[in-house]
Amino acid sequence: MKQFRLALLALSIAIGTMACSKSLSPKQVPQDVVGSLIKNYPGAVNTVWKNKGSNYQATFTKNGQKMTVTLSPSGQILK
Repeated sequence: MKQFRLALLALSIAIGTMACSKSLSPKQVPQDVVGSLIKNYPGAVNTVWKNKGSNYQATFTKNGQKMTVTLSPSGQILK
């Protein structure tokens, strides 16, 4: 029972940490990453940046559709 409570606590902390990811300002994102987004998704607007581990996630609107892409610190598109 004690192990179950400990596992539940750890899961709750992990979910809470993910839910509280903070947005980054464009100045906090490496220029290679921003440049890659602009090059590969011209016309992207309303971009919101977040850290995803050591990578960066951009959520933006293009042609009326909301899109999300993950990029490495060097600007390589991961997904």
